Formats: sequence, structure tokens, C-alpha cells
Amino acid sequence: MLPLFAAQLACGSSASSARDDHERARQALEAGEVLPLRTILERVEREYPGQVIDVELERGQEKTLELCIHKIKVLRPSGS
Repeated sequence: MLPLFAAQLACGSSASSARDDHERARQALEAGEVLPLRTILERVEREYPGQVIDVELERGQEKTLELCIHKIKVLRPSGS
């Protein structure tokens, strides 16, 4: 399996539940700050042929900016 970090979403700095994360991602999408997950997956599938088997939204940090990162796992035709 090939883990990919396909997209980063700017998030607020407070800790919150998965429900809050979903709401924040939805608001960012509506504001045009992030791409729709469907668009991200289409790009991943073009560049990394195979079957998407898992998508997770994780938090990360870059300097003073808190990020949400889509972690996408792809099962390649070779089995990796």
C-alpha cells in the first residue's frame, strides 16, 4: 500500500471532535478554501493507478499553521 498525503486543509487551532472536523472541512469547502474530496481522489487515481482503500483526515503542524491532511492509501496493481 502506498500512503499519500494528497491535500492539506487549513484548520483552526483548537482541539475538537470528528464532528467538528467534518463541519470545519465542509465550511472550508463552501468558502472555496479547499478542493472537494472527489476532485482530490480523481487526481490521486490519475497519478497513482490502483484502488483507493482508505481515506483519513489527520491533523498536522507546519510552523504556526495547524493543518488537516487527507491521508490516502492506494492498493497498486503490483500489490504494494
